[in-house]
Amino acid sequence: MNHNYCSGAVARLSAFLPKLAVIGWISIICLASSGVYAGPPTGHALIITIGIYEDRALVSLPGTRADRESARQIATGMQIPEKNIIWLSDTEATGVGIREALTRLNRRVMPGDRVYLHFSGHGVRRYDPSIKACTEAFLAHDDKPDSQLSNSELATLLEPIARKTDKLFVMYDACHSGGMTTASRRPTRSWTALADAGTLRPRSAPTEDRCTIASNIRTRNLLVEQTERGALPQDIVYLAAARPDEISLDDEVKGGLATQYVRDCMLKDAVDSNGSSTIDIGEIKACAQAKINARLEKDDTFKPHNLVLDGNPAFVPAWFDKPLSAQPTSKPFSAQAALMEIFNQSNGKLAPVVKPNKSMLRINHDALELYINADKPGWLYVFAAGTDDKHLNLLFPNAVDQAHRIEAKQNLTVPRAHWKLAARGPQGINRVMVVQTPSPLPADLFTGQGQGDFLFIANKSATRAKLAQALSASSESGCAQADECIRGFGATLMDITETP
Repeated sequence: MNHNYCSGAVARLSAFLPKLAVIGWISIICLASSGVYAGPPTGHALIITIGIYEDRALVSLPGTRADRESARQIATGMQIPEKNIIWLSDTEATGVGIREALTRLNRRVMPGDRVYLHFSGHGVRRYDPSIKACTEAFLAHDDKPDSQLSNSELATLLEPIARKTDKLFVMYDACHSGGMTTASRRPTRSWTALADAGTLRPRSAPTEDRCTIASNIRTRNLLVEQTERGALPQDIVYLAAARPDEISLDDEVKGGLATQYVRDCMLKDAVDSNGSSTIDIGEIKACAQAKINARLEKDDTFKPHNLVLDGNPAFVPAWFDKPLSAQPTSKPFSAQAALMEIFNQSNGKLAPVVKPNKSMLRINHDALELYINADKPGWLYVFAAGTDDKHLNLLFPNAVDQAHRIEAKQNLTVPRAHWKLAARGPQGINRVMVVQTPSPLPADLFTGQGQGDFLFIANKSATRAKLAQALSASSESGCAQADECIRGFGATLMDITETP
């Protein structure tokens, strides 16, 4: 796509690649220099591990002691300070204790924060008359009528948190199938796996007969409950240790198989399989699943349980700590995949409304226009990955148009009258992302590599990680302690096709 500027600088570079004059680029850097970078977004965690139950008929889960440390490593890998972790273990994790901890967590969380909730213990499935369906539940330590926290109740408790968070990451290392237990609640035995010296125990409690899993039983998980309460799937990550009809396993020495392998894969072992130069939760899940499969390959008692991922599969939990994969990818760099990776870290609640004049442009005939509206004031950036899929580019602001402030409820058209984005080919798909931040971005993000008289954003993975970090950390001035401030970034993504 060709970019024509009123200054007489005519850019002739295909498929959305912007050719910005060097003098104009220096102006952009000056404009961006007022940006506020406050470090990574604030994070909080609630880690609940229950290995001993008041009801002695329930098998103990000694591996939850190891899960406490593994979950801490996951949280700190997400750059959540240890002072921001709320801990509940065993006798502390009563029904009342868990509910009070979620209330405390809500008081701590500010808009734009990230939250990690980890639960290791026994799961169960019960019939909920309020929804006329079976639902998953966790068992608290105490043996009281309200000691089961259903997904429906948990979603209600998490609702005020989900309204504020940039991302809410929930991990369940439990299973809800009823597994090897019976309705009589007699204790289950443990088994020793042939492939490892550790003793394995199922993480499920007895389930009432009508909720024993079969293919035609209606069930509801946490993601369903939360989205029905207004949460956006883009902002929720739900990782469960097993499918509804499977047992998840506890290694009494190393902890839950799901927890220990998700930790290992997030921090060092996962492979960047899509060429984005980051490790997302989908790649972490694939790595952890392979480890579970290998762990149980020769076991005579258990088959591998399957991790379940719902919500946003492209969430990058350790973006700020480890932007690069420890393992090299076999795929070449993809600018479109990289742009998608950044988009999936955005806060869906802050996304600007963007409508293109056309989603399909005829080469040498049409030009692209974007009609943008925002609920809140901020600063706009338009990024693109062209049909060559090799470069990540900044289209706006640019050398001749640096007025990228947008006010609340303002309608803004990009490009403005004195420049345009003309379709010049080659044929293919361009991916365009419109970003809104509450403050201008730092200047050093836009020190692109030279291409003649023009510049584009460097394609180094560290540069893209730095960009995503700055986007997520963007905040209104003075909003550190304000409950109504805007933090993080919103983004809208679209594909624009060029045709002959």
